[in-house]
This record gives sequence, structure tokens and C-alpha cells, in this order.
Amino acid sequence: MGKFKDIDVVDAIKAMKTHIENGRMSLLVGSGASCCACKLYQDWYGLIKDMVAFLYADELKAKGVKVEQDKQFYCHYTIEKGGENSEKEIENIIRNIIEREGVLRIPAQFEKRTGLRESVEAYIESHTPQLSNDNTATLFGKSMSLGVSTNFLASMLKINWNAIFTTNYDNLLEHVAMMNGMQKFNASNRAADLSLRNMREMIVKLHGSIDFEHESNGFDCDKHRKYIITQEDYDDYPAKHEAFMQLMRISLLKDCLCIVGFSGKDANFIAWINWVREIIEMNSQNNTQDYPQAKDIKVFFIDARGDEQDDATRQYFENHRIYRILLTEGKVMELIGAEVSGNDDPERGSKLFKAFFDYLKAADEDSRSWHEDCVDEAIKEQINEQQRLITKSEEAEKEEKDELPGVEKQNEQHILHDTFSLWAKAYTLTGKHMLDVDIDESAANRLIRYDAYLRLVRGTHYQSHFIDAMVRRQEIGELEAQMALMALEQMQEDYENEELDLIDKIEKVLQNDAEQERVKRLKNRHLTLVSPLAPVEGDSDMAVYERCVRLAFTFEFGQLNGALKAWHPSEDFIMKKLMLLSLVDGKAIDGILSQSLLDKIHPSIERFRATQLANILSGSIRGTYSVDEFTDLAQHSIFSLRDWYFGSLIQPKERIYTYGNEADEDKKIRVEDAVRCLNFMLETPLMPQINMWSIVSTVQWYKVVHALFEKYPYPVLFYSSTINDSNTLRRIGQDFAYSGVLHAQLPEFVARMFKLITNKEPPLSYWTFHNICHLLSEIIKAVPSSHWDAFILKLWKEDFLPQFDEIRESDAVYKLICVGLSCTMNEDLVAIVINDCLEVVKTNGKYHIVQDLFYHLRTKHSRKVSTAIKPVLTEYISKMDNGNDFILLGNLYRVINKSQYKDIAKKIPALISYLGIKTSSVNGLVYYAKSDKKTLAIVKNALLDSGLLWENGIRKDGSFVRAGYIPIVDLDDTLEWTVEEVHTVYDKLEASAKTLLKRIKGDGFERIMRYEDLVYEMMKFIDLHRRELSDKEGLDILYNSLEEKYKLLTDYMELDKSIFSDINSEVEACLEDLAAKVKKEGIYCNIAYINVLVTRLLCRNRYSYRRVLDYMQYYVRYYLNTMEDLELLPQLRLLIDKLTLDEFRDLEQNVILCAELSILMAEKLHKLGVKSQGVDYWMNLKNDRYFNWSICDDVEA
Repeated sequence: MGKFKDIDVVDAIKAMKTHIENGRMSLLVGSGASCCACKLYQDWYGLIKDMVAFLYADELKAKGVKVEQDKQFYCHYTIEKGGENSEKEIENIIRNIIEREGVLRIPAQFEKRTGLRESVEAYIESHTPQLSNDNTATLFGKSMSLGVSTNFLASMLKINWNAIFTTNYDNLLEHVAMMNGMQKFNASNRAADLSLRNMREMIVKLHGSIDFEHESNGFDCDKHRKYIITQEDYDDYPAKHEAFMQLMRISLLKDCLCIVGFSGKDANFIAWINWVREIIEMNSQNNTQDYPQAKDIKVFFIDARGDEQDDATRQYFENHRIYRILLTEGKVMELIGAEVSGNDDPERGSKLFKAFFDYLKAADEDSRSWHEDCVDEAIKEQINEQQRLITKSEEAEKEEKDELPGVEKQNEQHILHDTFSLWAKAYTLTGKHMLDVDIDESAANRLIRYDAYLRLVRGTHYQSHFIDAMVRRQEIGELEAQMALMALEQMQEDYENEELDLIDKIEKVLQNDAEQERVKRLKNRHLTLVSPLAPVEGDSDMAVYERCVRLAFTFEFGQLNGALKAWHPSEDFIMKKLMLLSLVDGKAIDGILSQSLLDKIHPSIERFRATQLANILSGSIRGTYSVDEFTDLAQHSIFSLRDWYFGSLIQPKERIYTYGNEADEDKKIRVEDAVRCLNFMLETPLMPQINMWSIVSTVQWYKVVHALFEKYPYPVLFYSSTINDSNTLRRIGQDFAYSGVLHAQLPEFVARMFKLITNKEPPLSYWTFHNICHLLSEIIKAVPSSHWDAFILKLWKEDFLPQFDEIRESDAVYKLICVGLSCTMNEDLVAIVINDCLEVVKTNGKYHIVQDLFYHLRTKHSRKVSTAIKPVLTEYISKMDNGNDFILLGNLYRVINKSQYKDIAKKIPALISYLGIKTSSVNGLVYYAKSDKKTLAIVKNALLDSGLLWENGIRKDGSFVRAGYIPIVDLDDTLEWTVEEVHTVYDKLEASAKTLLKRIKGDGFERIMRYEDLVYEMMKFIDLHRRELSDKEGLDILYNSLEEKYKLLTDYMELDKSIFSDINSEVEACLEDLAAKVKKEGIYCNIAYINVLVTRLLCRNRYSYRRVLDYMQYYVRYYLNTMEDLELLPQLRLLIDKLTLDEFRDLEQNVILCAELSILMAEKLHKLGVKSQGVDYWMNLKNDRYFNWSICDDVEA
């Protein structure tokens, strides 16, 4: 099979030129472009070199490198070394450090060392050249004139790029644009600025834009980050800045990408390629030829340096289908007409770039003819389909004009605007109870005549009243039937029995084929919403559309793809077909949409809305199809209608009442109005979100979801799967999981969604896969694992393991697998995951991912799992060599046998001597060391010597970082401190507390620094060891000072007051204080407080509701041991009766966690012989395994 690198470079350049001429090429610019234009600009090495000097000064000095700070500039150093080739030696030393530590981790370490994120921002701004109006760049006091070396940038910007992206912080591109009269360009680093229409006038700053004047509000309005540079910045980018990432995805999905100014090994280059890799791979999968051609290239990498690529980089380019164009190659230079002297020419790169971009901009007829030769059969077929639709449209237009003479001459704007008066004139209500209808035949016929213009209108009370009147009539005439049919279509509601009877009456009266088809459509739509699994009869466009919609609603995308390809609709339904096609084959849309096709759609209001839809579907950032001719119809656009349906229509009607008069209004959305929103989506057609573009806000969509999900679960679930917001998706998934109405249907929903994301046919978009994973991660909590274990295993083997090296914690498939592991009862699945992880984690270094996976494992002490993993686990234990191993194995303690337990313990003395101890690994170390006193003593000494006991993050110079102390209080029973050791620990506590108490002022920032937790940990330690510390001077003074600061941090006052508080932090501090008092004094002395907790729950006080419930079950389980004890809490039985799943859902609590706590209480009451409705309710839910309970399993174990 041929390789991409074997494609002839001349053909590749010509293909690239053709893409540009056709408006299908975007540009990504890296720092190399700035470096090529001016030597003051720096690549990654140059940018972070001073950070290395700051962080590793001692190491550099040890290697003979002199490091001296230049105090004129922020964090700038003079770095020197004696001897020949000293500059090269220094560069090698620093590059070795960068490679060892990681280019993105060094800025993170810099931030950690300085204790301030602002230090990173200041560093970037001080290390970026400043530009002046005299075309001069200045850095560290040195100035250089930019001169002709920037001409290639001007040539580059003048090319007709579809979009320009850059990872550079500097403003050189903007400066060159301004200096060359290209004022149209504006730089943007905010998602809010991104628009379909203005991308050709924008330079999108993907990683932030230099802010010398300190005027910006952070990158993408993130006040804590102005520039993307640290490892954490890159890890969070896909989740925090989805709009930018999706913009690149869409650009690459629809266009090709030209990359300039990267080495191919840059961290930002590799990150972006990884983020869009599935789009590149999808393009590769669609190309079935053995030998790729120039037209198949998606990513063009332009290289003017000519450095030899190593094997790894070459293979990376091939695997990711990146084609490298080497401008230094002889025939390339000949093709572009480059005139460059020898390799020592300092402007060689800029001259090559200039010649290349000038060549791309020039007209080239050969490029066009070459492109025509490359049109494959699939494209020809799409062109034929397009032409067929245009022809069909022409015929339909002729028929329409013949049938409706004179309508086209009417003022369409007036007709649309006057829908209200058209209906008002068509009939009047008469009779004693206003139930009779008097129809004006002339006005009614005019209304019916304009039906084609009134397909999507704002329904009014006139249509609603007319429907109500017709429902009451035993018989209706033809004109009444025609008006009723039109009213039902315009109101877009679903139908109860009365409306269905009316539709039957209409069907009997109207004999016209077209009207019969419309009646059938109403019946089909009703079934589509309430029973999408039912078949659809007929081959008309209306019937085929309903059939396709039902396939979409039931997640049968494979069948949907086939049905859409076989469907050849008229122009009235073409946009409906294309909208559904975007789910399964977005590329096919490009071959069908055209301006000629849109021009054939009539009337003009339908053409206007089709044009708007075409721009959305094309994904074109600038807006491919003009809507300028429709200015007078703007208020009737699909977006105007959307704003009415999802705004005014579902906005609760509120009134103002005087004080003392309670408002008892129902502010919930009416189901009828929510259904109208759903039908609007179907008829327009639209989806809540299309690719990255939000059509309906998540808040508006959730209002509709909440009103409809139990009545129309399939449509709601399908449309929700287009929402690209993880919190909204999880909330909707929870609604489904917690619903008693839908509980029996959940296995069917889960199976259908899992089949879709695991079958891969047709290939799913990134967001469809991502969104369905989020929905499933909540719904499967309420579905027995036997229904989905096999799917989780398939995802694990086919989607997770092959991409393990690149998996991030934000990936939806990772989160879904974690939830699956926490819910599954399948021990074979558990064993497979453990074995697979243990075999790869040493190689890929993804300890944090594996630790999290093991943490979620739902395993009791399983002999089957223990046996299955024994060989792999034993080998892993033999190779333990770092602290992460103890964290990882700590999460496997339930399936580790005694022999393995001892082997782990034996490893501790040797490993701890050179690894030391860390906050994250202490639990695992202590757990495995506790069986041997000598080993435990070694761990305790390591704890005492670690410097992390009571570590508060406050430095001697006044700077500070987040407190990184080791929490030891919960391990107190295991550690078994001696009196001498308790004194040593206390001395360290006292020293830390002195600086900490001075620092604490009570602001919210201190909670982020973990001071609240640290102070509480100190107090608990003193409480536990007061006897051993009784001889310590100032103990009570110190404790009182800590207690005072703790109250300041938590708003906690005293138990008698705070137990009634509506401040979460105060209530939680109160609960902890009460628990300590109960433990110390017993429950009888504090029973009044416990009764207050019961009252809080009965009164549905939402503040810290789950925490209060958690403490309540703790007291019931461990302190109420007789019926006499229960009599101390007289309202407890009333409480257990009141607690239900619906109660928790109404209070917007985590239903499953609250249910588990209630079950724990009910179990204890059941054992005490309490008979109540609530106890029976919770015991039945537990026994029926209504949810995949976790806490209950722990209790049983």
C-alpha cells in the first residue's frame, strides 16, 4: 500500500492551490513564522530557557554554566560557559533538562515555585517582543527593524484563507496586517467573538493574545489564565475552551489545513493534532484507495528549514496523514520560482515562504484543470443528485404558479405579518357559551389560499379556539375541515383523544390527495412522538421523513443512513433530509447543497429559511450563502421563530402580588407548549446543537426536556444527544435514571445507545459519541449491569485500550467506563480491566488514570477476581519502583491475597529510602505496612522526616501555594504513635500553625488554599491526643486560636446557632463539631441537636441536605440500638416515611446517594423491629436492586 509521503510534491502543491481557489483551505501559524521574520522572536526552547535557569540554577552551575539574573527584566538571565562551542554546550544542557522534565511541565513547575499564576503571565509578556509604529521590534533592550523579512507574512495574509488560526501569543501577524493596509483583520481570543460570518476578517488566537497593557479579561474570559502554556492548561483546554477546539474541528472537517511555523515536534502542534485526530483519521478511512493521491491530503505541513526528520516524526506524520512540503527541495523551488542563495543566507526561510505564498495566490489554470480530472465517482454522483433536485424544483415551481395564480404577486411580508388578522377575519365565535362558529367564506378561502406561506408561524389563540370549537362538533363541513387541518398544523401540538377524533372527521370530509396526505402526516407525527418504534406506511416524502425521524429517535443510525441514501425528496423536504444526513454522513451534504438548488425553493420565505439552514449545515465560518435579499423577512427567520418558541412561549407568566397575598401560580411549562417546541425542531428542521453551533441554549432546552421526557422519552433523548454540554447531559441522564415512569424502559434505551456507539457504522461524529457517553454514564446507574456489561467491555477493548496513551480525564468514554466499573457485578469484566491496566501502566505512565479506574472498581473480597489477576499482579508487584504503585495497589486491596500483601510490604523499606513519602501515596503505604511493626516504623519515620506533616504552603519569602499537608488523623489508629512521636508530630503542628494563623484573614481564597481542612486536621489531632499532650505549654491557647480561625473560615459560630444556619459551610462545620461531641459525650447528651437535624430534613431544608442526611444515618446506625433509644427521636419514623425518590428529585439532590443513605437507616430500623411504610419502601427498593447500589454492597461485605 502506498504512503502519503510518496505523493509527488508538485501535485500536492497544485492540489493545495486548488483548495485555496475553491475557498476550502484554512491556515494554522506557529512560532516558527515569527522567528523567521525576526530573530528577537523565540521558539519553545528560547521561550522557556529563562524558566530553566530559574528552576535549575544549581544544576546548571554544577555543570559549569554561569547563571546571572538581569534585574532590568523580569526573570531574564545571562547564561554563560567558558571554552569553545560554549553556546552549543549550554543549549545541549538546557535542551536535555527540557526533554527530561517536559516542555509543558516546566512552566507548571515555574508557577508552582513562584506560587502565583500571574508569574507565568508576567514571564510571557516580558519575553515577547514589543512592536512600534516605526516597524521596530524590541526585546530585553535590544531593537531590530523588521524590514523586508516580514514580507512573506503579508503575502501569506493576502491569500484567500477560509480561516486563520495561530498558537502564537505575539501580535506580529496583526501588526503586519495593519502595516500592509489589511485593516479588516481583528485578533480574537474569546469564544464569544467566533461567528459564522466574520472568520475571514479574524485571526483566531488559540492560546491567548499578548496583553502588554493588561486590559484583557484573560484567555476566553478565564480570569485565571491569559495564556495557554502549562500542562494543566493543555489538559483542561478541550473541556474549558470547547468552542475553539470545535472551530478547528469544523474547519478541518470542511476544509484542508495549511500549517506554517512548526517543527513537527512542538508540544502545541502535537496537542492540536491529537485533538483533531479523529477527523483526520475519518478522512483516511473514507479513502479506500491503496495509493493515496494529492486530492486526499487534508493537512499540508510547510517546511522552509529542510532539517532531516527522525524516524519517529516521519512515522507520526504518516500515521496522522500529514503531508510535508519541503520548500528547500529543488523542484519545489523551481515550481514556485524561488530565488535563494546558499544555506547560510539568514533570510533564506523568509524568501522561500514569500515565493511559496506568492505562487499560491497567483491564478493558475493548470490547477483548475487538474482538479477537474480528480473528481471521483462519488462526487459525480452527488452532482447528479444535485441536478436532479434542481430539475425537480423547476417542475414544482411551475406547478405551484399554475395552481396559485397571483399569490406570488402578493406582498409576502404582509401575508406573514398579518397571520393574526387573517385568522381573526376568517371566523367568529357565537352562541350563549361562545361555542358556535360563524365562518366568513371569503376570508377563510383567502387564508387557505396562503397556506404555503404559513407553514411555520406563531400559533395564536384563534387557531386554538377554532380547534376547540371543531372538537365539539359532531360533523364538520369541507371548509371547516380545511381550516381545522391548517390550525392543527400551525399549532404544532400533540393530540389527545378529542383531537385524534377531530383528525378522523377531517379525513372523512377531505378527499383531495394532497389534503389526505397532510392528514396522514398529522397521524404519523403523533405516533412518531409517542411510539417511534411503530412502522410508517407509504412512500410519500412526508411518510419517508417520519420513517427517518423515527430511526433517528431510536438511534438506528445504520438504517437511517440507508434510508436517506435511498430517498430522493422534492425541494420541500430536501432540507429535512440534509439535516438528518448531517448525523450520519456530513460530507455528502456538500455535494448536494448549492445556490442553484436554493434558488428553486418557493415561496421566498421557505427559500430564506432553507438558506439559513444551508449555512448552518455547510459549517462555513463565513456563511456560504447570502441572505441579503431577505432583509424584509428577517422577523420571520428560523432564528426569530426559535426565539419565540423557546423564549416567549415557554416563559412562565408571572404576576406581582401585594405583600401578604401569596402567589400560588404554577410556573412550570405547559406540556402543550413544550410539545410545540419539539414539533418546531422537527418541522424547521433543527436540532438543539449542530456541530459546535448552539441553536437553542442548554437552559431553554432543559426546560422542554423536563416537561416532556417522561411522556416522549425517545425524541427527548435523541435531541438531547446533540447538546455539547456535559453538565446538561448528565442532568438529563439523571432525570431518566431517577424516573419511576421510565424505569422499565431504561434497559431498552441503554441497549440502543450502546449499540450505536459500539457498532461504528456509520462512523459517529466526535460529539455524538461524546454526548451519548455522558447520557449513558448516568442512565446505567439505574439499569442492571447484565444489560450493558458486554458493551462496556467492547468500549474498553476497541475505544479505550488502543488510545490509552492519549486518554484524558475529561474524555467521556473514560468517564463512562469509570461509572460502568462502579456499577458492574461482572467479575470477569473487572479482572480484564485490572490485568490490562497492570500490563500497560508502567509503559504509558498513565498512573492517575489507572488509579482512578481501580478506585471505581466495584469489587468485594472476590476470590474469582483475585485468582484471575494473580499472575499479572504478582509480576507487577515484583517490579514496583515508585510511589504511584502504592496508590494504585491501595485501590486493589480487596483482591490482593495474603502472599501478595506480604510481598508489597517487603518492598516498602527499600523503596521508601529513596522515594520518600508523598501525600498521595501515604494511605497505600500505611495500609500495606501495618502488618509488620518494623515496616510501619519505617513509614512513620518517613512521615516525620518528609517535611509534609502540617505543610501549609507558606514560604519564608511570603509567597504561598496550596497547602500540601499529609492527612494523618484518619490513619491515627493504624499508625499507633508513641508518646514521644505524638510530641514530635505536635511540635511540627505548632510550628506550622504559627505561620498559618498569621496568614488566615477569613477570605474565600483561603478555602481554595485548603486552610480550612488543615486547621480542622490540626484540631482533630489535638483532640485525639490531649492526654499525651497534657504537659505541653500553650496547648489550650493554640487550640482556641485554631478554633477561632476555623470559625472564621467556615462562618461557624456555635452549635446552638449554626445548627439552624442556611450557609452550607457553616452547617457542615456544625455537623463535624456535633459528631465530635457525640463521640466524646454520647448521644443522650446531644439528643436535642439530633432532633433538630430530623426537623431540618422534614422541613426540606436544602442547605447541606445530603450531609445532614448522611450524619443522620450515621447516628441511627451506630447510636440507636434499642426501641427505647428510638423513642428519643419521636419524629424519626415520620422522616423515614417522608423520604422517597421523588422527594430527593424535587429537592434536586443526588437521588442515588440520598437513597443509599435512606436504605442504611431503613436497614437499622428494620433490624430493631420498626414497622412503617417508609422502612418497607426502602427495603423493597434495595432488594429489587432498583439502582446499582454501592454503599449497600460495602455494608454487606
